[in-house]
Amino acid sequence: MAAYGQDTLVRKNTIMAAPIAFRLPETGWGLGAMGAYNFYLNKKDTISPPSQVMVNGIYTELRQLGISVPYQFFWDKRKHFIGGEGGFYDLNYLYYGIGNENVNAYNQKFYARHLQFRINYLRKLKPHIFAGLRYWLDKYNVYETKPNSNLQDDELPNANFTNLTSGPGIVFLYDSRDNIYSTTKGHYLELVAHNQNTIWGSQFNYNRFRYDYRYFFRATKKQTITMQMFGDFLKGDVPFNQLASIGSSKRMRGYYDGRYRNKNLLLAQLEYRAVLFRRLGGTAFINYAALYNKAKEIENNSYHASGGFGLRFSLDREKRINARFDVAWPIGTGQITSTNVFEKAITYFTIGEAF
Repeated sequence: MAAYGQDTLVRKNTIMAAPIAFRLPETGWGLGAMGAYNFYLNKKDTISPPSQVMVNGIYTELRQLGISVPYQFFWDKRKHFIGGEGGFYDLNYLYYGIGNENVNAYNQKFYARHLQFRINYLRKLKPHIFAGLRYWLDKYNVYETKPNSNLQDDELPNANFTNLTSGPGIVFLYDSRDNIYSTTKGHYLELVAHNQNTIWGSQFNYNRFRYDYRYFFRATKKQTITMQMFGDFLKGDVPFNQLASIGSSKRMRGYYDGRYRNKNLLLAQLEYRAVLFRRLGGTAFINYAALYNKAKEIENNSYHASGGFGLRFSLDREKRINARFDVAWPIGTGQITSTNVFEKAITYFTIGEAF
């Protein structure tokens, strides 16, 4: 989204913080806080975007804990980039099964601790073109399941839910966005090939291939149309928690994270963003996705849709960093009625755009 006001030429380091409050079926009420330090490694470098380190922490009425530290560093006129995320989560989740069947979520609750570390390095090759490496490590431990849960089903692959995945990947990136935090024009294309293998300490052998294309069109000075096309494709022995899935605050808002899982995902998101008044902005969005095991198995129930709207508040006009509040719902026959519209709504409050 465009900055709400004129950009300043003064390149200042800034610290921002905001409270978090939410309520989800799997967590109940949750409270927390987020903070971000935005800074320039070299203030004389007018090409590199501001670097950022964020800290997010949540605690819920069900005594769940989540801590994450996303980070990204730019330097030397954006010739170099290091970014990723570290996190620890002790949460309960709802398991809906693998595939597109409607499973009763409240009989599928499980409790897991998740340790996550991700790092990427990219080097500029030509204007807007970057290439580099990544390394991801995830340690996942399901330490309790609700009785009669499908997690106990012997037919479910990788029924040992204490697992470690680890491995490197190669990344190609084309990025012509005018601003990495809130874009109004440009293109973004990321291609990834990622290997998880016992050579790297992983307990599972599989490959992941991804593409992520985004297009931003500035319709007017205060209005932007954005689009994202995302694909996630896995081959090999994949633990259930690493399968392609929909949900979360970035992809397919309106569904609980992991509501549907499978080996392949195709996703499209369209969003309209507008400046409403000074620092305040508004958005409306619609999402569409297909999840499937093999292309020949795509059926009508493989497709899912969602939509919603949101508000934006500019926390930093210079860097164009916004606080984001979104409300979203699943779309489809029988999904939303006049009596459950509030129950079905999922809210998101965070810093930065979904894409």
